[in-house]
Amino acid sequence: HENLPQSYSHDGGVIQTEATIDYFLSGKNPYVEDYRNTPMAEWGLEEFRTALDHYPYLPWTFVASAPVKLLSDALLGWYDQRFVYLIAFVLGLILATRLVARERTRWRLGLLMLLGLNPIMGLDLIFGQNDLFVWFWIVLAFWLLARSRSSVPGAQSPHPTPNSPFPILLASAAFGLACASKPTAWFLAPFFALLLVRDQLGSWRDIVRSIPLMLKRGWPALAVFAVLIVPYLV
Repeated sequence: HENLPQSYSHDGGVIQTEATIDYFLSGKNPYVEDYRNTPMAEWGLEEFRTALDHYPYLPWTFVASAPVKLLSDALLGWYDQRFVYLIAFVLGLILATRLVARERTRWRLGLLMLLGLNPIMGLDLIFGQNDLFVWFWIVLAFWLLARSRSSVPGAQSPHPTPNSPFPILLASAAFGLACASKPTAWFLAPFFALLLVRDQLGSWRDIVRSIPLMLKRGWPALAVFAVLIVPYLV
C-alpha cells in the first residue's frame, strides 16, 4: 500500500480488477471501458501491457468483490483486491479440511499442508492472481455436496446413497459462481455433472439415463451463470 498501485501485484488479478470494480460501482460497463487511464497503464514492461483495452475475466470476480471494496474503503480508506483472495483462501482451507472424515485427523492435516503450504497457491495469493477466487467456489461446491450426503440419515459411507436436494442445489449454484468467475472452471463442468448424480450411476450406461436428473439438480449452476453473464453478453 505504501508503494505505487502497480508494485508487487499481478496486473489483471489485482490492478485491473480494482479499476473494474470502480467502473462497476460508478455504473459503467467494465467490458466497454478501456484501462489506459488506470494504474494498469504503468504496470510492468511496455511490451507486456496487453490488457489495456479489455477486461479478460468474467463478471462474478468484480461483482463479488465490490462489497468488500466498499467495506474496506469505509474502514481503512483504501482497498487491495488481495483482501478478497485472502478471505477466499482461508475459508477454502477450512472447507477443504471438512471434506475429510473427522476421525482421520492426519488426512485432514495432510490435505491442509498440500493446499496451504503449496508454493504455487502461495504465490497466487502474494501477487494476487485470481485462481484462488475460482478455487474457493469449487471447494464450496464440493463441501455442499458432501453435506447433502451427511444430512441423510444412515449415510455413513462413500457408497451411493440418497441425496438431500437442498445442499445439492446450493452446490450447483456455487459451481455456477465458479464458472461465472473464470473459464478455467468450465473444464470441471462434465465431472461436476457426474458428481451430482453419482448415487444413480452404476456403470457408464447409466449416464445418458441420468441426464434429466443432472438438469434437475444442476439448474442453479446454469441459472446463476446466465444471470451474471447474459446481461454483459447482450
